[in-house]
Amino acid sequence: MKKDDFTAYLLASAYWAVRCAQTVVKDKLTFDFRFDVELNASCEPLNDASYLRTFPADDGKKLEFQTYNEVADLLVRDAHVPVWIDINVKKVVQGVTVFDLLCAGRYSSETKDYYHSDRGQGPFGIKSPPLPVGWRQGERFWLDKRDENDLD
Repeated sequence: MKKDDFTAYLLASAYWAVRCAQTVVKDKLTFDFRFDVELNASCEPLNDASYLRTFPADDGKKLEFQTYNEVADLLVRDAHVPVWIDINVKKVVQGVTVFDLLCAGRYSSETKDYYHSDRGQGPFGIKSPPLPVGWRQGERFWLDKRDENDLD
């Protein structure tokens, strides 16, 4: 995958993650994005596909408040990207929407290997923000949980 294509998937997925989160959170979400990235978040073995790559040095590596360009520079490696990347809104910091990116440890350059390519999302799986304990459909909550009992 080319870096420009990855960036397009990342920004489109971030947009849709914001739209999803806007239905459940009280926070004012913006389209000024930063990303917290966790590498090798999977415990999957490298199966028989010799074209898949892993990067053991990434184990336990987490980076915070990365721009979309920094994320692309980090995750696009010789046209290989993680086969899945879960994205969700995490918090708002001084008007900036911050996302969690949990990344598989297996990288591929083959579109067929990306978990969400059949939905037009490449490797990105758009998730809701973590829901608070006791949350019920239709309720809204603050991302920073400053008032967990206030779900109006």
